[in-house]
Amino acid sequence: MKGTLERQKIFYDSGSTKDIKNRLKILKKFKKSIISNEKIILNALKKDLNKGETEAYITEIYLVLKELKYMIKNLKKMAKPEKVKADILNFNSKNYIYKEPYGNALVVGTWNYPFQLTMMPLVGAVAGGNTAIVKLPKYTKHTNIVMQKIIEETFVFEHVTHVEGGREVMEELLNLKFDKIFFTGSPKMGKIVMESASKNLASVSLELGGKSPVIVDESANLDEAAKKVLWAKVLNAGQTCIAPDYVLVHYRVKEMFMRKLIKYNEEFLNDITEYVSIISDDHFERLEKLINKNKTINRHFIDKDRRIMTPIILEGIDLEEPAMNEEIFGPILPILEYKTLKGAVHIIEKYEKPLSLYMFSNDKKSIDYVMNNVKFGGGAVNDLIMHMSNENLPFGGVGNSGIGSYHGKYSFEAFTHKKSVMFKKKKDNNFRYNITKKKMNLIKFISK
Repeated sequence: MKGTLERQKIFYDSGSTKDIKNRLKILKKFKKSIISNEKIILNALKKDLNKGETEAYITEIYLVLKELKYMIKNLKKMAKPEKVKADILNFNSKNYIYKEPYGNALVVGTWNYPFQLTMMPLVGAVAGGNTAIVKLPKYTKHTNIVMQKIIEETFVFEHVTHVEGGREVMEELLNLKFDKIFFTGSPKMGKIVMESASKNLASVSLELGGKSPVIVDESANLDEAAKKVLWAKVLNAGQTCIAPDYVLVHYRVKEMFMRKLIKYNEEFLNDITEYVSIISDDHFERLEKLINKNKTINRHFIDKDRRIMTPIILEGIDLEEPAMNEEIFGPILPILEYKTLKGAVHIIEKYEKPLSLYMFSNDKKSIDYVMNNVKFGGGAVNDLIMHMSNENLPFGGVGNSGIGSYHGKYSFEAFTHKKSVMFKKKKDNNFRYNITKKKMNLIKFISK
């Protein structure tokens, strides 16, 4: 891997990755390869995670193709030096911000959305003019095979290449001197990545996770809230970094909300053949330990052999329960009640800053209170998950849930450095020399 990185450094220095025409040509080739391998990707996701064709296409392929389409359309404009105004002390200058590639990037994908969460940041790396070594996810061997195929069809080895492996491979990669590291995974591993990057002062983007809450207040449309919350737990079997982790519902509407949850749970149980499977036996066993059977209130199915688990609703639990002491990352849904919005916010603040927060409400005052008093990466009001599909919104966390953001132009910005340059005219105004009292008074006037 050290030799591979050295070859990529030489390739980057040749200027090939920085040429805008070359970038566009490669991005178009990348898109064409994904489209031509669509069926293979879908089959691989079915084998690895039992993802149905519709869910797999929308949550994995569609989002990557949309990102490529955005980059191809907007790259020339984004990469162009941006002219900015001069300040009064430098009125006789022209000022520009250049969008410079970081250089050699490491992109680390993860298994829950293996295609999307590996290929989307790679789109940003290539659009930004970098080389990349792509660390393929653990567990998803069939999807990894098709990603290898696409990478090899699209890129020369010195531009983008892939590696597979476990902890030892990751440790070796982190010992190399990359200019940019883009990592998607757990906060625990994110800290290790950041510590390693600090040795070389490499730029990092960390897309992590956390316990993302849902608030359902008295004014909410309870039918919509229940349906969307259940859908978000069924999606990818809750193995989504922005899945609702627990629900805080106002005590006056809790009973009605629970009835509607049960109703939609029954509807979603009609066909479990395409339920996404839990990724591994270890993860399945971890989830089982989070289930308090005495607090389970809905009909559900658990098939350990196929690693299928339908949503399990827990009611009447407290903050000391196992399910409330780690990110669930599965189809288990604790329901807690609150009496005041301030009390709900107090519960959320007991945990690290979440990647997402959701609120179902039609009360502007309550919505404003939550938006202005809770720190979180991003989220939605009267919806879940969908904010991440809008390329005009930056997607990323804060604190323990991540550093940096991407999607759309923010992916380009994640892999480029903004280099500020001032161009002065040949003849200076000599203002800086021999600062007289009169000049000093002028400076003070300008500053105020």
